[in-house]
Amino acid sequence: MFDAVLNPTAIYGSPLLERDEDTLASSNWESSYLNPKNRVESLSPPNHPKWRLDGVDVDGTRFFAVPTFALGHPPLRIDVYIPSQDQYPASLRQILQQSSTLLLGSKQATRLGISQHVLRALEFWSGQLPNFQSLYNEMPFGCRIDIYTICSDIRKMNICFFPTYEVEQQLCSVKTLQEMWNIPPANWPEAVNLTELQMQFQLHEAITLVRIPTRHPLETFVFKSLVRDVKYLYHELKIFISTEPHPNIIPRPLYVVTKNCRFGGKVGICGFILPYYPLGTLRDKLFQSRSGIIPSISLQDQFRWARHITQALIHVNNSAPGFYPDLKPDNVLLNARNGILDVMLIDLEQRGGWFSWSPPEVAYIEYQEYIATRVECEPVKNKCKALLCALIPGWQPLTQDDRYRNSEQGFSSAWLSLTQTEREAAQVFMLGKLFWCIFESMASINCGIGIEIFREQDWEHRFPEFRATPMELRELIRSCTAGAPEWKGKHRNIVRHGTNFFSVERLGKEFPEGSAAETKEAARRWWREEVRSAKRFLENRAKNKETIQRPRLVEVLEAVEKVKITLLPG
Repeated sequence: MFDAVLNPTAIYGSPLLERDEDTLASSNWESSYLNPKNRVESLSPPNHPKWRLDGVDVDGTRFFAVPTFALGHPPLRIDVYIPSQDQYPASLRQILQQSSTLLLGSKQATRLGISQHVLRALEFWSGQLPNFQSLYNEMPFGCRIDIYTICSDIRKMNICFFPTYEVEQQLCSVKTLQEMWNIPPANWPEAVNLTELQMQFQLHEAITLVRIPTRHPLETFVFKSLVRDVKYLYHELKIFISTEPHPNIIPRPLYVVTKNCRFGGKVGICGFILPYYPLGTLRDKLFQSRSGIIPSISLQDQFRWARHITQALIHVNNSAPGFYPDLKPDNVLLNARNGILDVMLIDLEQRGGWFSWSPPEVAYIEYQEYIATRVECEPVKNKCKALLCALIPGWQPLTQDDRYRNSEQGFSSAWLSLTQTEREAAQVFMLGKLFWCIFESMASINCGIGIEIFREQDWEHRFPEFRATPMELRELIRSCTAGAPEWKGKHRNIVRHGTNFFSVERLGKEFPEGSAAETKEAARRWWREEVRSAKRFLENRAKNKETIQRPRLVEVLEAVEKVKITLLPG
């Protein structure tokens, strides 16, 4: 579904959707889940569980499961992986509801049939290994447990440790990074060894809640680590310790976490410790307000958040990092300060953001990069690479196995191809969309095709339709988001209903009449037009370097404060 619908590769087709339809249509008694031999024995939690599931990654194939003996011990970041849905019978998928993992939050997905089936399979598998605990504890940091087959009988599921050493091999020591970055030692956090951490909960792929009883007996902290793309972890650490603190940016790490590696006696940095803010993100708050779970957000709060986020961006742009490329409600934390609910930017990796949040000058480059690295057709790949190299001399694709190298401003080719003035304009674009979310009390913008479509609500209210935003702010948001295709009436042409996608032509009709082929064709039309627009835009940009005019960040701040004084005097 990702390559056939949600990404630019949809243009080039995928046989998986049609194959699923054929499989469902041709199901018979032998493959039916009504046949006793195909039935799952139980999907109820075990009475005395030996495993705990903390969450499920968005694609439904990665599970944050830990044996109970590992709780309260150093987090080894050993995640569990299962095959994608096309690797096992459609009838079994219906029972296990794996597709629903895409629609639910990580924690809610733990209650699905697939989650309970995975837990039961892990219980059986680990119970057959008399030395399982010692095997588990001896695994390298960031390795994995692979479930190679999904079947109704957990005893027939093939499960193995997959002891990858790539993560530990990519780790750099404190000394190596200090010499590479040349940052004053006073800016460096103290080091704490991984063995001092006690795991409490895995929030998602990068965030583990831990305690450090040897230093802070009663407090809970965030241990941030990556088991893929470690280069982004190090780049974020560099930004933290090279940038002056700001009240609306998450504070510097309290500690760097080191790990004794298995190669050459190296002690590498495997993560860092941040304060834990339990109030959640701005997205959570906006969703709860929109859903009526909590009272409506006051205009006073909305203006304070808008002003403080803008001030944080100005601070970043005036500091060594130079720009913040992933602005969206998920990356804004809430923090109670002096009895007032305030906001803080998080996630300083400078990796880039979702297509739907990125301005065209960024997203259009990323389309080409995605096609150049994912499509198998050589002529298509070569055309994309040629266009990228014309715009970005020396362009090379990134991989998850790239070793860390010192980079002044990250690894996003799209953002690095812009001048500093253009980067500021690109951030203003995202800020305008965030303002729309804040003042419309919407957790998402609901206007693109991408992975976010699974988690978005109220798709009928979408950017840039104004319903609640003060009239005095609407023109500001319009000028900030200049260049957004939505202003020209372009909106996504597929919608989600339950766990399925349908073309918008199906609205008002019976949803079961839709077909996978029809949906895929609608997605293909969307992406074909998007990629054509991207090529035209980038070709023009390569020739004359034209830029889209948007206000400066300081002008945005002045406009917000002026409107606030008008609407909320005193």
